[in-house]
Amino acid sequence: IIAVGVALAMKPEMSATMAGIVHVQAESVEVTQGAIAVAQAEKILKKEKVDAIITTGPPHSTHLIGLELKEKFGVKWIADFRDPWTGIFYNNILPRTESTKQKDKELETKVLKTADMITVISPGMKREFESRAKKIEVVMNGFDEEDFFKNQEPRTNNQDEFVIRYVGNLMASQNVEVFWKVINELRNTNFQLRIEFVGRVDDVVKQSIAENGLTNCVQY
Repeated sequence: IIAVGVALAMKPEMSATMAGIVHVQAESVEVTQGAIAVAQAEKILKKEKVDAIITTGPPHSTHLIGLELKEKFGVKWIADFRDPWTGIFYNNILPRTESTKQKDKELETKVLKTADMITVISPGMKREFESRAKKIEVVMNGFDEEDFFKNQEPRTNNQDEFVIRYVGNLMASQNVEVFWKVINELRNTNFQLRIEFVGRVDDVVKQSIAENGLTNCVQY
C-alpha cells in the first residue's frame, strides 16, 4: 500500500490513503516546486508497484506533473478537475496576453488528451471537456454524513423562516447588488429569512450586505 501526498510548499509526506496509487497535489504553480513533486513521485514509481497516478486541481499545474510522469513512465493517469481550467470565471478579469491564453489552452488540451481518465464535478464541465478527452466521468462533490453528524444533535430550524444557504467562496466579482436589494425589500414585508454562507465571503460582498441592512439576518 502506497500513497504520496506532495504538498509542494512543504516537505513531502507519506500517508496511507489508497492502495497502489500515487496522489500528487500541488500548492504552488512555481516550476521549481513542480520539479520537486516530480522527483518525489519518480522515487516512488521506481521503487513501488503503482497502479495509477491521480492529479487534482486547481491549481491545474498539478496536471502538468501528472503529464510528465505519464510520458516518462507510461503509468495509468487520472486527472481530476474540481474547477474549469481556461474557462474559470476569473480569467476574464486577469490581465492575460493572447499568447498566454493560447499556451494555457494548449496545455489544457494536452492534459485532456493524454490522461487515461478525466473526472469532473458536473455535467457542464463534462460537456466542456468531453470532445478532447479519452474517457471522462462526473464525480460530484459530496460528503459522508457520519463524518459530520455522528454524536451530534440535529439542528432545528424555525419552520416559518426561509433559509438561503450559499456553499463555496463568494468573490467580489460575483457580487450581485440587486439581489441584496430584493432581499431587503422582502424583509420589509415581514418575510422571515436567514442567509447562511459556508466558505469565504469577500469584504466587498459583506459591505453590500451591510449597506442593504441585512447584517442581522446573515451568518458567516
